[in-house]
Amino acid sequence: MKYIQKLTIVLALLCAYAPSLSAGKLLDLIENGANSKQVEEFLKNGGEKEVNTSDKYGRTPLYAACCGGNLNIAKLLLENGAIASINTPNNGGWTPLYRACYGRNLDIVKLLLENGATASINTPDNNGETPLYQACGNGNLNIVKLLLEKGANPNTTDKDGWTPLHEACYKDNLAIVKLLLENGANPNTTDKNGETPLYKACYIGNLNIAKLLLENGAIASINTPCNSGWTPLYVACSFGNLDIVKLLLENGAIASINTPNNYGETPLYAACYKGNLDIVKLLLENGAIASINTPNNDGKTPLYHACYDGNLDIVKLLLGNGAIASINTPNNDGETPLYQACDNGHLNTVKLLLEKGANPNTPDKNGWTPLYKACDNGNLSIVKLLLENGAIASINTPDNNGWTPLYAACRKNYLNIVELLIKNGADATLTTNQGKSPLRVICKWSIKKRQELLMMLVPTAKTLPQNTKTFIELIITTLAEQMDPNSTIAPKVPQHDGLFKSQVVENPAQEIVCIEEFIRLQLFTPHKKAIYTWPENFYSLNENNVDHSKCFKPSLSQFRCRYYYTTNALSLRQYAFLRALQNMARTAIMQPKAITYSSNSTSSKAKQYNKLCDMIIKCYKPSSTESSVRFENVTKRYGNN
Repeated sequence: MKYIQKLTIVLALLCAYAPSLSAGKLLDLIENGANSKQVEEFLKNGGEKEVNTSDKYGRTPLYAACCGGNLNIAKLLLENGAIASINTPNNGGWTPLYRACYGRNLDIVKLLLENGATASINTPDNNGETPLYQACGNGNLNIVKLLLEKGANPNTTDKDGWTPLHEACYKDNLAIVKLLLENGANPNTTDKNGETPLYKACYIGNLNIAKLLLENGAIASINTPCNSGWTPLYVACSFGNLDIVKLLLENGAIASINTPNNYGETPLYAACYKGNLDIVKLLLENGAIASINTPNNDGKTPLYHACYDGNLDIVKLLLGNGAIASINTPNNDGETPLYQACDNGHLNTVKLLLEKGANPNTPDKNGWTPLYKACDNGNLSIVKLLLENGAIASINTPDNNGWTPLYAACRKNYLNIVELLIKNGADATLTTNQGKSPLRVICKWSIKKRQELLMMLVPTAKTLPQNTKTFIELIITTLAEQMDPNSTIAPKVPQHDGLFKSQVVENPAQEIVCIEEFIRLQLFTPHKKAIYTWPENFYSLNENNVDHSKCFKPSLSQFRCRYYYTTNALSLRQYAFLRALQNMARTAIMQPKAITYSSNSTSSKAKQYNKLCDMIIKCYKPSSTESSVRFENVTKRYGNN
């Protein structure tokens, strides 16, 4: 019993997997890789009735043999009646001949044509592609030749309007192009996008194909634009193919040399965009000067794009041929050629444009001037060049958000640019639409950077405009207001010999002393004191800003008092302010019982009391005999009450 069961299983497996013993379909045998002997055996055992059957996809056994490239099986099938289905397409419209051409199998193509497949030689698939179209696309010259000899139409079009010639040009096959033209292919047929075979050749960049097409009648469509307005000349310029541009111009493309496409772009514009100097020169020599200042739909001229890319030679060539007329022409966003050169950091181009009369103060739609962009990008050389050529007029021009070039430079921490701007009159007091000033941005700089800025500015203080002096003083104030916000790092502050040396200080009181020393040495020694006027807004500085510092929280009042104390009675107004602070402090000390707030109180009065006491302890003690004398002189002059 067990033996019979095992035998049954073996027989079942043989029937399932041995084609010669199976009663399965002929199509399955071929698709599963059966050889010609197995197929022959199947046919001898009654399988010939399945020779022309098809599956749900419309595939016949002959179609399957063509797919697999099996010549012997194809012959065997045709000998056993498959001629009846030799032109039967599958559901996609692919006939056995189409599939053999697709598979580049010349022998099977010959076999099919010899057995009646000429009837489907021009039958397109569902996409409109014929066997000839497929052979051209696959680049099999011999199959193309055979199909043409057997009557294949070289001018049929697929669903997109492509002919076999379009396909051969696009696939860069000169031999097939030549063969098609010799057999009646139309070189001027346009596809659904309006593109001719010549257009395809220019797109691919094949000079020989373009030449062959022109020799065979494509001159008639040499100026024919596609649906987007691109002519063959525009395409050749766009892809930078000088030889094809020459060929086209020699054969009549001069007629379209100034023809813009649907986007307003001329061949000259395309050449400038590509950055091909030789093509630009050739176009100008052949009449493109007429469109040298023609902007595209976005307002961009050929000069604009040459400046955008920083192609100095092209910029020179354009300016020398009349592009000066568009040197200040902005695009639709308000960006001029100079703006683009500055934005992209092309120093030599910027220099040339300024020499030729470019306006350095034209803002774009955002209010950004060339100077603003150069500052925002951190390009010191261009900033300097602009300022030397009239951009000082826009040095304080804010953008739509109220940001000035100085604010932009401060925001990006461009130290050298900040120095250059304020030396040339940049106003540090201007605020943005949100009320932010350059000073506020500098407060976020590292202490080292603030020190470097002061080091650059202080030595030239006598020659600086007044707003620059004010700016220096405001920066110094920030040294007292805000130190490095990282509480894990002890800040470095200047001490004794200016900014050349720094000392790590952990004691906030000592930091105040260091700042005091810096001010005294750098700004308010007798020979410098007279050239400075302390800014009025110093009196309105917000003490809360100091409280928010994590590392360094000296009272702003402390710093003010030590400043006045050190500088020795600069003005009546300043010492009147100091006297008021003295009176408040004295009242708090002499009448402690009247103050009922504890030292831990969070009320505003308690905070004020603690700050005043702290101020008296740390700020009113003379550090030297000289300081004592100064303080005594002040109190005698303004009283002790």
